[in-house]
Amino acid sequence: MNGDRHAGSGEGAAKAAGGRGAANFARRGPAARAVRAVIAAVTAGALAVAVAGCGWTGPKRTQPKPSKSTETATPDKDVDVLEHVQVTGTWDTKPDVAFTPPVSITKTERKTLIEGAGGKLRPNGKALLRILAISGSTGDELRNDFDTLPQVYRVTVTDLGEALYESLVGIRAGGRVSIATYDEIPLIMVVDVLPINADGTKVADPATESSDGEKLPTVDGTNITIPKKSDPPSVLTTSVLIRGNGAQVAAGKGAVIQYEAVRWSNGKVVGSSRADDALPVTVNVGSDALIEGLDSALSDVTVGSRILVVVPPGQAFGLTDGKWKKETMVYLIDVLAASAQGEGSSSGKADDAAGGASDTKTDTKSKSEKKTKKGES
Repeated sequence: MNGDRHAGSGEGAAKAAGGRGAANFARRGPAARAVRAVIAAVTAGALAVAVAGCGWTGPKRTQPKPSKSTETATPDKDVDVLEHVQVTGTWDTKPDVAFTPPVSITKTERKTLIEGAGGKLRPNGKALLRILAISGSTGDELRNDFDTLPQVYRVTVTDLGEALYESLVGIRAGGRVSIATYDEIPLIMVVDVLPINADGTKVADPATESSDGEKLPTVDGTNITIPKKSDPPSVLTTSVLIRGNGAQVAAGKGAVIQYEAVRWSNGKVVGSSRADDALPVTVNVGSDALIEGLDSALSDVTVGSRILVVVPPGQAFGLTDGKWKKETMVYLIDVLAASAQGEGSSSGKADDAAGGASDTKTDTKSKSEKKTKKGES
């Protein structure tokens, strides 16, 4: 390996308070549920597909760099209830929330606790959120993404509910807000907005060749260009383009990523979480759910990083009888979050992401058998 290396009345707020299933490597998981059902599901650990129960004890991340945009979110107002809710703690770590229950909530309130400096949440855009939801009636914790993985949402009323949608549009990555709303029950929530792109430090001199002397693809933003008239590397090669300072991805644990997948043979993009109709995805690293080369490349990468990975056929789909049997795959991956105790899942199809069909339900089968299944299409 070469180089470095609101929600208003109805079920809206309740959906976000209870979480949603995380996507696999190419496809989104199930929709969020109504509040009462969700509370029970969270308690029972039924959201394992979203890496429930994971604890992230890695290093603290710095807040994202400032955006050039000068637009701001709607100013805070009518924070009568939230004036009596004390929230302490740093961004992207679990906050301490203190108030005296029960509280009566008759309208939605939002209070900005930390001003973000990164990209702004826009209508119909994409959001990566950590949500701590507490019952205003009892003070009981209903949901805690700070000990698991953050969840991915489309910034719509459908996904977030009216109150969360209205409260979060315009908030920047790196920001933290508290929200008081009523949705079947009174809710106090603290929401952290995370970046949906690598937010680390750009590497000044990333690797340009593999250890066997072959040229690596070039990257302009998120566009990958395969070198002309050049053989692909015969060895798994990773080049760190942006180095993050967050937790490390660990084998057997969950991670949230952005990805771009390209075939070396023709430079064609065969999968991307950055597509308009796609979202960042949650994967489980080192569990035979991904191709071998990605399992190896993602291990130990720090949150906030962007890596270019070239995977030769033998560590991609070379053991299959599918159409990608002889294909060298190229991936551009941003690591957005990692879990220390995760049960992250990338079950289901990974057709777009990896360049072939996937069926990871065969957990008792050997890696070669799974790869054969991945190659069928």
